[in-house]
Amino acid sequence: MNYVIEDLTAQNCLKVQDTILTHRGSSKVGKAMTRGSLPRLPYIYPTPLGEINEGDYWVIDRESDSWLVQLDSGMPEITIFVLFLGGILYEVNSLYRNASTLESLTYIEDPEQRERVEAVVINALDGLGRTMSFIEG
Repeated sequence: MNYVIEDLTAQNCLKVQDTILTHRGSSKVGKAMTRGSLPRLPYIYPTPLGEINEGDYWVIDRESDSWLVQLDSGMPEITIFVLFLGGILYEVNSLYRNASTLESLTYIEDPEQRERVEAVVINALDGLGRTMSFIEG
């Protein structure tokens, strides 16, 4: 994968928001999510997983239509990323109060697929300038 780092534009934020809403549904604690930015904060785009901020960075591989972006979950103890790869959205979380270690993607049942996705996540995070690793075991 050939990821490049870019600023998130309003169009990029809408793409990420739409993808999350399509793959995860549009409700968050019983509240319906609407497409677009917040009315009084036009640079913030809410999703059920956290907020996307226009002007933040993301990494994208346009050839494979794959990308990774960090979300603001409102919880500083946990870092949340989403990876879009092969038409599938993967949620990637750090361990609680350990921003450099990622939880294993145990929700991916096939071990080979899990290893492949974890390798792509690490590659994308490197492109984003983040040094992180998955928890062993």
